Amino acid sequence: MNGGEVRLWTAPVQVIVSDRTSDPEKIASKALQLRKREQRQISSNFDAENYEMASAFVWMRTMALLKKQLASLGIEFIGELLQRPDIDEFSDVGTDVSDAEAISLARDLGIISAAQTMRLLHSQQVVAHFAAIDNDPSVDEDEMMTREEAVGCLRVCV
Repeated sequence: MNGGEVRLWTAPVQVIVSDRTSDPEKIASKALQLRKREQRQISSNFDAENYEMASAFVWMRTMALLKKQLASLGIEFIGELLQRPDIDEFSDVGTDVSDAEAISLARDLGIISAAQTMRLLHSQQVVAHFAAIDNDPSVDEDEMMTREEAVGCLRVCV
């Protein structure tokens, strides 16, 4: 409050990786929640053009960390916010809350911005799409994830 003025709380906007950064090694090095070995593995997967593998790993870790952050608010509270009576103090946020619900809730709570929400939801679709076709041997090699799609996923997840 400044001079009796009441302001709503807003989450600080932290851009860890610029939208202009496209070097996977530089982006991965900003992923402070990952071990150095994991950061190197991400870079190695990009070098080997294993974009689906790198993206799926980064996506899985990002969602686990986001859900862990949400769980710190209290499992029952999360259940109330999601209007899910099936989520109680014995629930596991990691398995009982979908990725889309976690992203939406993080947006509603001000943990992530609207742009980050849109990009995360897009990355979710991209990762899910390519994970599904990886199991289909009839898919043409040209239908694999591109480097740009993988870099976009890595950037928003970091």
